[in-house]
Amino acid sequence: QATMFGFMSLAVLGFLFLGDHAWGTWNRVRSLGVRPWQIMSGKLGIAYLNQLAIFAFVMVAAALLFNLTVRGPVVALVTVELAVAAVAIGYGLIACAVSNNQAQFNAFAYLGALVLAGLGGALTPFDTLPGWAQAVAPLTPTYWSVRAFETVILEGGGLGDVTLELAVLALFAATFLTIGTFLFDGNKQRTTWA
Repeated sequence: QATMFGFMSLAVLGFLFLGDHAWGTWNRVRSLGVRPWQIMSGKLGIAYLNQLAIFAFVMVAAALLFNLTVRGPVVALVTVELAVAAVAIGYGLIACAVSNNQAQFNAFAYLGALVLAGLGGALTPFDTLPGWAQAVAPLTPTYWSVRAFETVILEGGGLGDVTLELAVLALFAATFLTIGTFLFDGNKQRTTWA
């Protein structure tokens, strides 16, 4: 659930980013000599902190309401979340790059989150997925996220037990951020809504 909500919360990033275009502040800030990558770095930083806050909220709520106990070390849990948040932010940068308005961004964020969550085993146990979905699942970051969280939370695994998962998540994050950076055009005209 933390993985899925993390991706869905990217709508906040879309609002921050596209709101600047609707209010005309994007061009006003740029007229001060601030480059688009500097503006986006600030927005992505805020969105990253938002990801971490959502995760903390979900974990605390799960502990208080459902008696969730993390069997593995907290440092492993936090490290996995840091990697998962980086993947979500990279995905959000791609959404910013390709979206012209908030409706497109929301579709990208919400639909993408549901598809990734469904294929990766975040909505239902991996073993219950159809064969074709199990074959495709390792191509999604949510699959690796769920594996890492299950290893730490349910099986009591430490950092050494999620090395592969962390490496794959780091690769997804780097790939998404690279693609997003390549696609992003700071001069593209955008609006808040369609």
